Amino acid sequence: MAKYQRFVAYVYEYQKGKKGNNCGFIKVEAREQVCLMEVHLRCPGLIAGMECTVYGFVRRKGLLEGSRIGKFRTEAGRMDCLLETQTMAVGHGKIPLGDMNGMILILDSGGFFGTEWDDRPIRPENFREWKKKETESRKETEKIGTEYQ
Repeated sequence: MAKYQRFVAYVYEYQKGKKGNNCGFIKVEAREQVCLMEVHLRCPGLIAGMECTVYGFVRRKGLLEGSRIGKFRTEAGRMDCLLETQTMAVGHGKIPLGDMNGMILILDSGGFFGTEWDDRPIRPENFREWKKKETESRKETEKIGTEYQ
């Protein structure tokens, strides 16, 4: 049987940097190279059509470095979506699922939701979206240039 992993993590809303009420869950299911993430949140008063960005994060030097996994639009009072990524390269930061410490969801309006898998607190002010370093980007460009020559 192929390697299979499945778990559910509860998601909390953060207001003014403080952990608030549970508002739903994320179900993560990984089989071989494919990882599916189902988001199911109930948020009374949430307006339909707002954009929500989903990140997987790792803790580095006191920061939560987020790798963008995907985006979706909200519905009235709820957020539901299904995201698919690679198990060993989640999101733009290519983080292996086993290295992730949790997930963060951020609404364009500023709403912040999160779940941690390592039992350490989430501090919204410590969240940063992962960006390629200039040297990594330059090396990648040089490599591509070399391959085409």
